[in-house]
Amino acid sequence: MKKLDIVLHSDYPPTTSIARLAGQIDLDERTLFSFSGYKGKKPILGRIAGNEFRLHKRRYWRNSFGPVLFGQMIADG
Repeated sequence: MKKLDIVLHSDYPPTTSIARLAGQIDLDERTLFSFSGYKGKKPILGRIAGNEFRLHKRRYWRNSFGPVLFGQMIADG
């Protein structure tokens, strides 16, 4: 699959953007007590490590080929 580079600009610094992103996603931690197989209820799951992140959509069925967004927050300049 072809890699696609996307550049998004924000008025917020990277630390604030990461904090805001973290508040909008659930960690992709597995559980047996959920129809999706993951903890939480938010529609987007992911991981954040420093300024890098990985996001994917919560699915209620198996799809090993579902899209995953990998990204990095960096300051302009």
